[in-house]
Amino acid sequence: AAAAVLGASVALVGGAAPAGAIYDSGDPITDPTEALEAAFASRQAIPVLGEEITSLKELCPAPTFPCDLGVLSRKATARLSGPLKQSLLTLVEELGADFGVVEEIGQSIELAEGVLYQNNARVSVDFKTPVQFLDLAASSLDELFEGLPEDALAAAAASYDACDMTIPPEAPGALNCRIRRAVEVDAARDTPQSVASAQ
Repeated sequence: AAAAVLGASVALVGGAAPAGAIYDSGDPITDPTEALEAAFASRQAIPVLGEEITSLKELCPAPTFPCDLGVLSRKATARLSGPLKQSLLTLVEELGADFGVVEEIGQSIELAEGVLYQNNARVSVDFKTPVQFLDLAASSLDELFEGLPEDALAAAAASYDACDMTIPPEAPGALNCRIRRAVEVDAARDTPQSVASAQ
């Protein structure tokens, strides 16, 4: 079913973003421990981003869509496609992650971000489809993690839990902790950033 959804949507989002823009976010993370920590943090970021996108159905209504839709694209790049592009191939090479599942993750994220780019361009605005693709990516990440050594995954989770949350998200630090801090700031907002920044 997932493959059918992806296949049906290629035409919808093809060419929506500038070539290379979606995955242009830093050098590869070659250390497998750091790579898994980054991928684990990206997985935790998906639900909060999905909730913000969904909330815009009511908070950012047609025909004017009075919000900053570019915020969503920037968050997706910084927390999802960028870190995952940097980390997933290392998990394949060093921890034996399934390359086919990695491809599925990349495809789902790219399609989600393609729709977000279209939304920002105001060509058409769709708050449903990106969340569907993010959910597919989350499921594929869960599948990927299930195939990795349990101790490595437990260590990544422990590192995420141990992040110092008193540090602001824009401060330098480990990628997984920067993602967690940014996500938790978003989760605590009364008004989504994409709405508040346009007011």
